[in-house]
This record gives sequence, structure tokens and C-alpha cells, in this order.
Amino acid sequence: MYISPSFWRGYVNSAISCLPVFLAGGYVQLLSQMRIAEQSSIVVACFMTLSTLAKLILQESAKHLVIKKRIRSIRVMCILVAVPTVLIDTQARIVLLGMQDTDMAAAGIFGMAILEIGVRVGKAFVVTYSIRRRQGYIHEYTKPPVQVQTPRSSVRQSVTSDRRRSSVVTKQIGFELWRHQRQAYHTAELNADMYAEYIAIGCSTSILFFYSNHPHYLLLRPLKASMSESEVAARKMSQLHKLLLQVVVEIVVDYTSIVLEITAGIEFDRIKGLGSFLAALFGTTAVINIIISAMMFLD
Repeated sequence: MYISPSFWRGYVNSAISCLPVFLAGGYVQLLSQMRIAEQSSIVVACFMTLSTLAKLILQESAKHLVIKKRIRSIRVMCILVAVPTVLIDTQARIVLLGMQDTDMAAAGIFGMAILEIGVRVGKAFVVTYSIRRRQGYIHEYTKPPVQVQTPRSSVRQSVTSDRRRSSVVTKQIGFELWRHQRQAYHTAELNADMYAEYIAIGCSTSILFFYSNHPHYLLLRPLKASMSESEVAARKMSQLHKLLLQVVVEIVVDYTSIVLEITAGIEFDRIKGLGSFLAALFGTTAVINIIISAMMFLD
């Protein structure tokens, strides 16, 4: 059966749009064979930093693809941002929950929180700065030029003024559309990222809770050959404490970040009506993420 070249061109373009998701999957595959949680504190710190940078790069790449291809669907932005975030953050959370050194794990949790606040506030200021800069350009353009009235040039100036007024209105409308889209994309990214953080916390806990004692998931257990029942119970209690700490810290991070982002000028009312879509998206993402991670850690 003959398939037109336009089909393959569209197929390649769609595959490129999903590149951040593929890269995140490769990241999970690489980390599934490494015991980061049992390495030194320097290795763990480097891992957390690289995970955050990888997540940031993939998010910005997804946003760049959406803007470059002029995709106006906010749902596409949510999907391309959320899926890599969930995959990468789940691995980072698994490492934190699996660490034997509780103090080091707590330091990692607070370090990720501080870094997340800094990144979100930095992004907010970049967005608002770009809007203010473009708004300043529009304001300068809309200033009426100084005109010298003479009887001969009055008709010509009237025609020029009408043309300029039409151009000014067009530019102002274009700016408002661009500002709305910029705010909507950024707000969609923030919402997807916030949902993804909680999904990653839940997925990492579920994976460790249900699979850590399974005989085919040795990578999720310490290298120690055998553990007594009391040691297993103590380890699970430690993981529960770290889980609660992550949830509390993430709530504080979101509250603090939202306050600072609103102060910077971010408008969170740009993506109303996406609650049902986000719930369905992240419910599906959570199930797929657990399945992917379980397959990657299978011995």
C-alpha cells in the first residue's frame, strides 16, 4: 500500500515532539541499573543536581517545540511537560526513600525544595520581564509623532494618522494575544509540574512499598544479603517518615512559589477548566510510570 510522503513527514514531526518523553525514558533505563542510593553523599548530590537540570532542559525543550510548531493546545503543553517530569522525579524520589542515611536524605529533600523554588521564581521573572519589555516597545511605538500643521500637509497628515492608528490597534491586539498565550503556556507548565511532583512522590513510594521485598527486584533492596523482620520494619518506617517529609515540604514549596510568582506578575486564571483533563492525565501517567519503572528495575 502506497503512503504519501506527507504522512511520513507528519510522522517524523510528531516523533520529534515526543522527544522529551523518549529522553526521559532513556534516563530511567540508565538509572535503573545503578545503585545511587548506596553511593557517597557527593554522588547523590550530583545525581540530584543532574536530575533537576535534566528535568529543566526537557521542560524547556518541550515548551520550545510547542511554541516553534505553533501548537495552541494547552493540553499538549501539559502532556509534554508532565510525562518527563514524572519519570525523572520518580527516580529521584526512589533514591531519597532508599537511602540508609536519614540525615542525608532529609538534606536532599530540602535541597531539592530550595532549588525548585529558585527555578520557579526565576522562570516567573523571565516571563514577566519578556512581557514588560515587549509592552514597553509597544508603548513607544504607539506614541503619536510630533507634527507641524500646515495648510498644505493637513490632508496628507490625516491619511497618515489613520494608517498609523490602524497599525497601532493591530500591534496592540497582537501583543495582547501573545501575552495571553505566554501566560497560559507558563501557567500550564506550572500546573503540570506541580501535579507531577505529587504523582512522582506517590509512584516512588508505591514502587518501593510493593516491589522492594520481591525476589526479582534486587535493585530496590540494599546490598545487605539478608535483613531481619525488625530491620525491614524499621526501614519501612524510615521510608514512611521520609514520605511524609516530602509531602509537607512540597506543599510549603508550592505555597511559597505561588505567592512569589503572583507577586512577580503570573496570572493563574489563564487555564480554567482543565481540572478534569489534568486528573485523567496524571491518573494515566501514574499507572504507566509505575509499570515502566517496575519493568526497568526487574532483575
